Amino acid sequence: MVQQQQAQQAAQDPIVQMQQQELQLQAQELQRKTAKDQTDAQLKAAQIETERMRIQSQMEMDGARLGAQIAKDQMEQEFQQGVEAVRHEIEGTRIGADIARNIAAMQQQREQTTAKAVETKKGNK
Repeated sequence: MVQQQQAQQAAQDPIVQMQQQELQLQAQELQRKTAKDQTDAQLKAAQIETERMRIQSQMEMDGARLGAQIAKDQMEQEFQQGVEAVRHEIEGTRIGADIARNIAAMQQQREQTTAKAVETKKGNK
């Protein structure tokens, strides 16, 4: 009981009251700082997640762009190979036509030579 009276008297003491108020203010400040730290941590986690998603999206876009470029390059290469094949066919056809013309000219020349030889033989008889 004596202790209880002493506690009551101490509670009424203005210095003790000021100390209790100061402790309450410190407790409130600690709660405020703790809440701010939690909010800051959540904000940082959200920023990290946003950056991770941005990087993932950028990587997907880069992958799609690279895939499209590879497909385009492959199509261009196939087109060039097709063009080259057509050029070879045209060149082969041109060479074949030249050979046919040369053979025809040689044959015509042979026929003319044979005809002259026959005429010469007839003329000599």
